[in-house]
Amino acid sequence: MGKVEQVTVGLPVEDLAEVRKSVDAGEYASESEALSAAVRAWREAQATITLSEDDLGALWDDGITSGEGQFDTFDALIAEAERREADRPSRK
Repeated sequence: MGKVEQVTVGLPVEDLAEVRKSVDAGEYASESEALSAAVRAWREAQATITLSEDDLGALWDDGITSGEGQFDTFDALIAEAERREADRPSRK
């Protein structure tokens, strides 16, 4: 991690309650860590939104040329994604 700067932010009560619930559940070591993870996720989402048409087209082409999928149904795909998520190490 690079240089850290402290700031004060205001959050809606409901949002702060969710952050604290995640910390209390052991998903994050601190409120700061939880909020840093949220900012990283936001940055990643912003990067995805700003894909050019060419970049998006290249991703589409990669998917098509990768061959036929291994799942027969969307439900089977979701079940595998949930299984993989459950197998991931904790974010502590």
